[in-house]
Amino acid sequence: MNQNYDMISHLFPETNSFTIKVTVIKKADIREYKSKKGDPGKVFSIDVMDKNNSEIQVTFFNELVDKFFHILQEQKIYTISGGRIQNSNSRF
Repeated sequence: MNQNYDMISHLFPETNSFTIKVTVIKKADIREYKSKKGDPGKVFSIDVMDKNNSEIQVTFFNELVDKFFHILQEQKIYTISGGRIQNSNSRF
């Protein structure tokens, strides 16, 4: 099957359906935090690169941390679909 993948450079906050094929170039450790309501949470992120050398950071929260942290590995290739595209938050 010859799948057409979206390029990272073509993703924008308005993008609501996408599939990218990327290499994980960096994987962060899990961090714990408290939400504004005081609820505990956890987060980790990966930096990924597509075949055109465009990069983006993918962030996973809570249940997705449990599901994907032990699966995703640096220097491995993955297909990622869906999610929400947003501009980076300069506070972090």
